Amino acid sequence: MKRHALPMSGPHPALDRYGRLDHYYWRCSECGLETTRPAPGRATDRDRRCPACD
Repeated sequence: MKRHALPMSGPHPALDRYGRLDHYYWRCSECGLETTRPAPGRATDRDRRCPACD
């Protein structure tokens, strides 16, 4: 599988059923994992790696 340079994108806003901001999440473009917490030390622009793909 070809690995993307920055597979984790985000933060993306997630809304509650009333349309208000509820939380933010990050999504992996390789495996589809969505998480509300990026792996510790991995939320920088230089090193966004998916913990499930590693």
